[in-house]
Amino acid sequence: MKSLVLIFALTATISSFAESEHNQKYLSYLVSEELYYPGTDIHFSISSDANGVCKLLGYSAGVAGSGQYDEAYTQKNVIQVNASGEIVSGASTYLMDKIICLGGSEDTAVQAKKIVRLEHPVHQNSGFPISYDSNYDGVCKQFGHYSSVRDSPAYGDKVLSLQINSDGNLYAQQKNYTIANLFCISDYSDLD
Repeated sequence: MKSLVLIFALTATISSFAESEHNQKYLSYLVSEELYYPGTDIHFSISSDANGVCKLLGYSAGVAGSGQYDEAYTQKNVIQVNASGEIVSGASTYLMDKIICLGGSEDTAVQAKKIVRLEHPVHQNSGFPISYDSNYDGVCKQFGHYSSVRDSPAYGDKVLSLQINSDGNLYAQQKNYTIANLFCISDYSDLD
C-alpha cells in the first residue's frame, strides 16, 4: 500500500511539473526596459518582427503587432530583425520601447551576432574622416570587422574626406559628406 501511495504522489508531482512547464510557454511579459540588440546600446526598430526581438531577448516568442513606440522619441539608427532574429537593416526610424513576449527558454533563444557602432570614423593612418560614398563593407573591414549592416550609415558633415573601396583600401579623396554613424557585424569567429 505504501508503494502505491508513493507512486501516486510521484505521478502527481511529475504531472504538476509538466503542466507548469507547458503553461510557462503561454505566460506573457510586457518588456519595456532593455530593448536593445544584445550586447549593444542599439535599440530595435519598430519595424522589427516581434518573434525575432523576443527570441533575441531570451523569450519563446513575441505577440505579433505588440511592438510599440513613443512618437516623442526622435528617429534613431536602430536594428531591424526578422522572425528568426537575423538582422535585416539598420535604417533610421522609430525605436521600439515596448513589446509583449511569451514564455522563456534557453532552447528557443537565438544567438545574436556581435555588432559595433562606428561613430564619425576616421582613416587610421591619415586622420581624415571617411566619405559617405565609401563602400560600407569596406569601411567595416578597414576597422577589422566582417561587414556592414544594410541601411545603417548616417550622414555627417561635408568636408574633405577619404573614400574606401570594398576591400577596405583607400580609393579617393574628395569633399563630400562623411559617415556619422555605421553599424558593423564583427568577424564570425567572434560570434561564439
